[in-house]
Amino acid sequence: TVGRQTMVLEAIEEHLRSDKTEEIVPGTLTREHIMPSSWERNWPLPETVLGDEAVDIRNGAVKEMGNLTLVSGKLNSSLSNAPWKEKVKTLKRHTALRLNWELLEQAPDSWTEETINERSRQLAECAMRIWPREFPGA
Repeated sequence: TVGRQTMVLEAIEEHLRSDKTEEIVPGTLTREHIMPSSWERNWPLPETVLGDEAVDIRNGAVKEMGNLTLVSGKLNSSLSNAPWKEKVKTLKRHTALRLNWELLEQAPDSWTEETINERSRQLAECAMRIWPREFPGA
């Protein structure tokens, strides 16, 4: 599924570009979890949300498509498990991808389960524009 997720993200990135956007060499980008799989250290749950259910919700959100983006291998290594504010600074400094600029515009201050869900919805809508499908009888 990593290959499929990367392919979808690359197609969305291409869709977001215009004829004025700098070129990115396909196949040179890696998939990055915005909120890392190992979130506990730098991404604590809000103090108002505690318990196993909150942990389960967070662990599920980390796996959502909306929590993924594309970056170069070197940028991926520098982002790692860093907190959101550090990731924002690093992405602002180094990314050339429309996918990431839209991400930064959407959630400049925090990255939560809610923003992951909203971004998942937006990415799905974009994918449907890229690969429209007509249903019989529709």
